[in-house]
Amino acid sequence: MGLTQKLGTIPLAIFTDASNNIGIGGSPSGSFKLDVTGTGRFTSGITGANLSLSDTVAITLSATDSRVLGGSSTGRLLLANSGTSTYGIFYGASHATAPNAISLVTDNTERLRITNTGNVGIGTSSPSVLLDINTGALANNAYNGMRIADDVAHYWFLARKDGSGNRRMAIYNGQNNYPVTLQEGGGGVAIGAVSNYGRTLYVLGGGNTSASNCATFDNSSGTTLLSLRNDGAIFTNAFTYGNTVSGGTRTVYMEGGYYALGGISSIRASKKNIENISNVDWLYQLNPVSFNYRKKDENGNYTDEIYDDLEYGLIAEDTAPIADFLVNYNINEDGTKKMIGIEYMRLITPMLKAIQELNAKVSALENKS
Repeated sequence: MGLTQKLGTIPLAIFTDASNNIGIGGSPSGSFKLDVTGTGRFTSGITGANLSLSDTVAITLSATDSRVLGGSSTGRLLLANSGTSTYGIFYGASHATAPNAISLVTDNTERLRITNTGNVGIGTSSPSVLLDINTGALANNAYNGMRIADDVAHYWFLARKDGSGNRRMAIYNGQNNYPVTLQEGGGGVAIGAVSNYGRTLYVLGGGNTSASNCATFDNSSGTTLLSLRNDGAIFTNAFTYGNTVSGGTRTVYMEGGYYALGGISSIRASKKNIENISNVDWLYQLNPVSFNYRKKDENGNYTDEIYDDLEYGLIAEDTAPIADFLVNYNINEDGTKKMIGIEYMRLITPMLKAIQELNAKVSALENKS
């Protein structure tokens, strides 16, 4: 049944069906008490349980003060299908949120909360800082937290747990690399590695040659002051060599076993098998030479280029048959030794003994005269 009326000079069509459903601008669909074909405006609000909109219909809110209300102090905007109420945006005390807080809920689980103080929580209902992320319990070798990606294969994680269950704060790039890892429990930082292995700072070198740097320290001008290479070489800037020091200087040694740097002890308690030197005649068999050092390439191999400075010293291969203790060796993995140089500091005491013997001979000759 239809009834046509006029609003002023504008015709208004109102239709009803057998169930007393009303249609404005067209016949009622039979599914709702009121069907409006066309546009409509409600100046004092809509009260009821459901407002159903078609796929192409939008709600336009005014620019001054438009609201979706759910009560005087609490409310929720549900985005659901099939009548479920487990998805939506909640305000106030609904869905166990704190007063004046907003929460985003999916599958009946709160995913995000904004408190009345402006703190944002993801995975936590009580964020204590501006952004508080709680990953929950992680399985071993699992990643979660915050991820930043530029494509599917390249991304960065900010939380992880390793295969042993140790928690880390890691920047993981998705390519099985760990540029930075922070150890749990107040412990250290790893760069280029998944663990700091008990160190306060652990740096795992990169590059594909032994001469690649694993750590470099530059000043604010970009000048390298110190470089640590994969092959164990340590390089400093020429400025360091040019710096002069005064007073209280000490010689720095490298220990052969652990390769530790430090001063060397000469107190009696540090020594055993102490014996007086009786014969230093081997000194007179050594062959001092002059030479120029060769330069090395980036892989540590000697080239035909030389340094300009003229040097004086001994040849290790010539010295070993005469005084092998003066020669330094590296021990290879198979236990064999590789000759690398001369330890000139070991010459000081034998030369002191030779000077004493020569002085005794001079004194004896002077007494005869």
